[in-house]
Amino acid sequence: MIDTARRCAATLAWAAPLLALAALAAWTAGCGYHPDVPALPGGAHTLALQRVANLTDTGELDVHLRALLQQRLAQQAHVRVLPAERSALGLSLALDAFAIDRALDPAITSDRSFQYILSGRMTLIELSSGRKLIDNEAVSASVQRLYAPAVQETPAIRDEGINDVLAAFAEAVERRLFRTF
Repeated sequence: MIDTARRCAATLAWAAPLLALAALAAWTAGCGYHPDVPALPGGAHTLALQRVANLTDTGELDVHLRALLQQRLAQQAHVRVLPAERSALGLSLALDAFAIDRALDPAITSDRSFQYILSGRMTLIELSSGRKLIDNEAVSASVQRLYAPAVQETPAIRDEGINDVLAAFAEAVERRLFRTF
């Protein structure tokens, strides 16, 4: 009899938090609460990454940006990147300008500062109707890297800065895609 009581108490001690969590979930669902899940316009779940045009003088920015966007969007459980003929929406990007500002940091003269700046435009089209949901909207990203002591710019430093600004640009595109309309 005592063993049965101990087993029941142990089971209740283990199950009580789960029951409380289930009750909380049922209560919040009943009042209309649901966790924020980023959504594409119109509740679409498929997206075609169409044209990524590099209009800058720096080669392969488009190739790297496309790969970054595909990787980032693949991490979104509610979005599938598919070919245009199977997608609800089509995303096109144009990279207009890329610049690297090289300067000594005025606050600390021994630090070398590199600022990488990328600007472009994005267009999002509802593929079934051709309606533009985002029309040539400006997108930009900027990344600053400080080095102490001062360094000479090397291909490795340049590549790191380019990768960082491309990642920031991809994040800005993604933020805009999932902004509430």
